[in-house]
Amino acid sequence: MTQKRSARIAMGWKRISSQKRPAAGGEARERASFLEYREMEGGNMANEETIIQLKGMGKEFKTANGPVVALNDINLDIYRGEIFGIIGLSGAGKSTLVRCINMLEVPTSGQVLFEGENLAAMSEAERRMARQSMGMIFQQFNLLSQRTVLKNICFPMEIAKNHSYTKAEAKNRAMELLKLVGLEERAGAYPAQLSGGQKQRVAIARAIATNPKVLLCDEATSALDPNTTKSILQLLKQINRELGITVIVITHEMAVIEAICDRVAIIDKSHIAEVGKVAEIFSEPKSKIGRQLILGDAITNVKISHSRKIRIIFDGRESMEPVLANMILACKVPVNIMYASTRDVGGKAMGQMIIQLPEDEADAARALHYLKTVKIPFEEVRENDL
Repeated sequence: MTQKRSARIAMGWKRISSQKRPAAGGEARERASFLEYREMEGGNMANEETIIQLKGMGKEFKTANGPVVALNDINLDIYRGEIFGIIGLSGAGKSTLVRCINMLEVPTSGQVLFEGENLAAMSEAERRMARQSMGMIFQQFNLLSQRTVLKNICFPMEIAKNHSYTKAEAKNRAMELLKLVGLEERAGAYPAQLSGGQKQRVAIARAIATNPKVLLCDEATSALDPNTTKSILQLLKQINRELGITVIVITHEMAVIEAICDRVAIIDKSHIAEVGKVAEIFSEPKSKIGRQLILGDAITNVKISHSRKIRIIFDGRESMEPVLANMILACKVPVNIMYASTRDVGGKAMGQMIIQLPEDEADAARALHYLKTVKIPFEEVRENDL
């Protein structure tokens, strides 16, 4: 994409996003405007403009036993309109990271830039205004038990400082959002009368009630069953695509990243281990923690014998293509599958497979020549490579 076209897209989207937000009854118009603009400019708005930037960010907690470093030298760019995943094991610093993004936790070093503005340099009032552009949903929903579903969604509009909503506007807006999340018939119910999935849908509607630019999701599906998790992820994807809201997903589940994210950062022991497009990370994780999260522990149990082994990398071929079967038929050589971990991501095969080549050097060379000819990436594997 040319710099000229990039600038035109960024200016056009700024123009749309700076228009006065519609009050009651305006959600459909706003959604249509975003979809029409994105289609006019040739698709996804992601990767065009950085909305959140973390520069050398660190967070340290003081305890009775001395300081504890939760985050160290975090550098990330998150683009407007994308779904960005942050994944790591328990205790890696994921939740602290997301709380630093909206300044619920103040970093002890570095900068958090939101639309180019340093949040730490703002006054408390300015920071509250910026925070209203970031909705947030939690693992335990955090609904107000004494309020109905409708009044829970109205609550952020009652306290909003950047827009004055009348009671009628707030109610109409809440009903629009309940329709969006599929719960309009439950407007008068209380949280105790809802299932876990319904509570999270209400929490999502509440989080986007004031038209935020960013939606932060901290382990939003961890307390849900697999079917409910799938429906919530589909809803988040719908909100991202239809409303243009940037979604940041914090999780420890690779299946969540695989299902909806455009890019992912892997965090390990307070550091960013690697970051990139989901397809690239899935096909060839470079860090040890990346291989552990994506490939699992089984790969460490692969036994290395004396014959040659290679790792075949699936980086976007059609998932229905029988790569290994085609090689065996073409070369007339047997191979031993020692380990495989592949996934279908949008109809493309992602992952890797370790195979043992025949001991006969001529047969092994024939198999390698075939892989080179059909342009399938591979690399030789030794014990310390696993």
